[in-house]
Formats: sequence, C-alpha cells, structure tokens
Amino acid sequence: MAPRGSGRANLLRGYEIAIADSLGPGWTATDVSRWVTYHGGSFSNTVGEGVTHLLATPEQFKQKLPAVKKALKFKATHIVTKDWLEDTLEKRRRLKEREYSLREVLREENAKKQLDEKVQKGIEQGETFVNTNLYHIYRDETYFSYEITITRDDEAAGNVGQKYVIYLWESNAKPHLYHFVTKFYKKPRENRPIIYRPHDTPGLLKRELDDFKSFFHKKTGIEWDERIVKQGTMPADKFQYQPPTGGKPVGLVPDFDVIPQPSELSSLPDNSSSTPVEPALPKPDLNLAPPVTKERDPSEEARFESPVRESQAGAKRGLDSEPELPAPKKQKTIPVPAVEEEYDEAAAISNLAELVREIAREQRERQGAESESRKAQDVPIVEDDKEDDKKIGSEAAGSHATEDH
Repeated sequence: MAPRGSGRANLLRGYEIAIADSLGPGWTATDVSRWVTYHGGSFSNTVGEGVTHLLATPEQFKQKLPAVKKALKFKATHIVTKDWLEDTLEKRRRLKEREYSLREVLREENAKKQLDEKVQKGIEQGETFVNTNLYHIYRDETYFSYEITITRDDEAAGNVGQKYVIYLWESNAKPHLYHFVTKFYKKPRENRPIIYRPHDTPGLLKRELDDFKSFFHKKTGIEWDERIVKQGTMPADKFQYQPPTGGKPVGLVPDFDVIPQPSELSSLPDNSSSTPVEPALPKPDLNLAPPVTKERDPSEEARFESPVRESQAGAKRGLDSEPELPAPKKQKTIPVPAVEEEYDEAAAISNLAELVREIAREQRERQGAESESRKAQDVPIVEDDKEDDKKIGSEAAGSHATEDH
C-alpha cells in the first residue's frame, strides 16, 4: 500500500533517494518520485555519490543488481528497504536507517557465515591437530607463551630450513585440560606440515608439559630447564632454540634468581671441565698506612693488669685444687606447738608426792651437812626425820585438795 502524504514539505529535505528496481505494486519509480518530491526531497533515476538512500528488496540486495553494486561503493549511501520510507511518512519524522539497513543484514549474514566456517574448520582441525575454537596457547605465571620454534640448518646432512613449531594448548573451559602438539616443516615455505600428537585426547598439565619438555630435549639435545644457559651449544645436527629477546618473558627457569641475557652468557664460567676452579682472592693493598697505636699510661696498665693477674692466679689455683663448695644454708626451725595431754588426777598426785619426797631428801641432805658442821663445832642437833616427812606429806595433800576444790 502506498504511503499517504503528510503535507509536510520539509520532512525529506536534503535527501536524494533512488530505487534499485520496482519494489512491488504501487512502488514504481514514478510513485516513489512523487512522494519524495512532495515531502521536500529529490529523486534520482541513477545511483551516484550524491544519493543518500537507495531503496531495494532483500532479494535485489542479494542478487547484487547494478544499482546495489554502485551503492556499495559509497559508504555514505544507505541501502534500506521500502519500509523505511513508508514508516517515515506515516510517523511524520525521520527514522534511523539502522533497523532497515540491508548493509547490516549483509554484515550479520557474513558474520554468521564466518562463524559457521570457523566452527567447521575447528572441528576439522580437532581431528588431527587441536580445535582452536576451544583451546588457546598456554601461558605460565611469567606470561611466557608455550608456542616455540626450533630450527635446523645442517648443510652437511642436507637438512636446511627445517623447523618444528611446538605447542602446549589450554582449554577455554574450566577445569582446564591441555594438549601437546607439534608441526614439522621439512622444507622452507612448506604449506602442509607434518603434525605430531602423541595423545588423541587432552590431559592434565603434568602429562602434557612433560611431553613438551621431553620432545624439546629429544630434538635439541638439552633439557628444557637449561635452554637459557646452554643456548647456542647444540650440535649442528640438532635443532637450535633462540629464547625471546627485548625484555619478553622467557618462561620459568629453575635454580636461577636472575635470568642472564644472551649478551651475558659469554662471560659465564665453563663448568664442562671436571677440575674445580678456586675463586680468586682480592689482592691486598700494600699502600695502606700502618695502624696508629696509642701509648698507655703505666698507672693505667697496673690498674688494669692487677685484676687480670688475680683472676689468672685464681683460675690456676682452681685447676690445681678442688673447688670449694658453698656452705649450706642453715634451715630455720619452725616451733611445733606442744600437744596438750589429757589431765590424769592420779598421775598428778603421784608426781606431786615424788616432788615432795625429792624436796625432803634434799632438805635432809642439807640438814645432815649442817649437823656435821655443828658436830665439828660441838653444837647439839635434835631432828626427827619421820615427823618431818609426815608433816610435809600432810601439807602436800592438803594443798592438792584445795586446788581441786
């Protein structure tokens, strides 16, 4: 259905519109020219650099009609469907061309086509090599890419221009899987290399990395971990490896804190001989001034030497005799409180009687001594021991009875 006129003469001002061919019933060149000029635009029967819009159907675009081919040469020319013009006139405003652009359709179709080709190519590569859509080159923590090239130019054996490209691939998906593969180019500019893949299926990093290192050692004659220090030492019949230069990562190298640069390798000592080389000692400086000594005061020497001699003499005495042990410290005695015994009245009376008898004997002895002394002085003494004993016993018993009461 042909669009209705809007009556707005400036809607298409500045646009120059052409058509690739008849766009269907009611969409001839005459019809389109009348609508465009009515809304302020201009119509062209040919496609040139000044054409801003070319109307075409998807079939005409795919067939690459002459008008379409010319329009494709001009990046500023919009190749759109007739829907763009119809919607612009219906909505009475200029619409963006992107949603109606046949160039975008072509881009999307080309992108889809390229993706399909890439997927198919990856599947074919995966049968003998590696599916590059699912894998990428492995990099270690130093960002060294495990894609290296070793070459051989052995003119004596006729092996000139040969090279191996050794890969270690890592899967895009996680957990990661790895695949070791090589390509061998027997001649320079070889288009169909020989592919070597020890395992048809990927594996863990340790297995594939060990295969990588083993293959490198087999072809170069040196261990992978010694590739830096022994570069340039491979025999002519072996493949040569050149590490990256210019500050690029060279990969992990065990037992090296600092990676030597290729220019520094010539100054490294040759450890191939079995005779060890002793490190050179620094030469003494014979021009050094002798140390300055300060004279010591005799009084100070005596003051300092006296304690030294005493300590030396003490040490000598200690060697000749056994050392004296320190005196043991006296232990403090802690008084123990007496334990009160249970009171026994009979025992107390017996002890008191014994005490009285003891006092009486002492008194008799004392009186006997006095009588002897008086006899010597002729003084008579009258004594009655029995009466005294009775008297003393009766007094002691009375005293005890009073205390009990």
